[in-house]
Amino acid sequence: AARARSMISEFAPWGLSNTAWSFAKLEVCDVPLREAISTEALRKISACGGQEIANTAWAFATVAFVDMPLLDAISEAARRQCADLGPQNIANTAWAFAKILVCDEPLLTALADAASPSLG
Repeated sequence: AARARSMISEFAPWGLSNTAWSFAKLEVCDVPLREAISTEALRKISACGGQEIANTAWAFATVAFVDMPLLDAISEAARRQCADLGPQNIANTAWAFAKILVCDEPLLTALADAASPSLG
């Protein structure tokens, strides 16, 4: 975790989301790493694709790390890309916000609208 923290500014958006996902999946609780990922993700959120957005949201929700500035940025980015997120990223993003009890109605409405065609 310390090595990742020291290099975090060099990570591309996919590297940030994969690092967040990996440490969450392994149940590693390293608050300084989470804070570093959050800070860097805020800087690079506009370059994130749907999977990076969903994976980052999932990772932070999995470890119950609520960072409202990051969640607001994730919400905005996800709403901009809703039509291209795909079912899995829509579900993961919605799950993440529900898991940490953040009710973001504009995001949930956009995700529901984007998911509707898939439901037939």
